[in-house]
Amino acid sequence: MTCGSTTRIASCQVDAPSDCAAANATADFPEAVERLGRSTAVARPSCNGPIEWKDRAALQKDVSNLRAALAPVQPAEAFMTAASPGVIAHFLRNEHYPSREAYLARLVDIMKEEYDAIHRAGFVLQVDCPDLAMGGTWRSPTSPAPSS
Repeated sequence: MTCGSTTRIASCQVDAPSDCAAANATADFPEAVERLGRSTAVARPSCNGPIEWKDRAALQKDVSNLRAALAPVQPAEAFMTAASPGVIAHFLRNEHYPSREAYLARLVDIMKEEYDAIHRAGFVLQVDCPDLAMGGTWRSPTSPAPSS
C-alpha cells in the first residue's frame, strides 16, 4: 500500500485534499509563523471512503523489482520498507471512519497484506514508524494533546 503512493489502495484521494497543519510545533512559535508571512497548512490526500486494495499487482511488481536488482549480488538478506498504520493515519486525514480507532483498525488489516507479502518473498520487513519516536509533537491537529 505505501499510501504515499495512493495507487495501491482506494479511498486515499489526492484530488480531495484536506488541509493539515505543517507541524504542531508551529503552535509553540507563533512569532516565527508570523515572520513566514504564509499559512503553515499543507494540502494532503485524505481518506474519504472505505479503504480497499485496488492494485495488488503494484506490490508484487515492487517485490519482483527488488528481487531482480539483488540477483547479481546475492546478499545474505535484504529489506523492504512499508509504512506503519499510524504514520499513514497521520498523513492521510480520516474523513470517513467514525473514529481514529476504526480508521487505524482498517489500516492494520490492509497493511497486514503488504507486510505478509514482503515476508513471504523472503525479505526483512522494515516498518517505517516515525510516529513512535515523535511522541506528542507528532499528533494530528484533531488528536488530543498529550497529558503531562
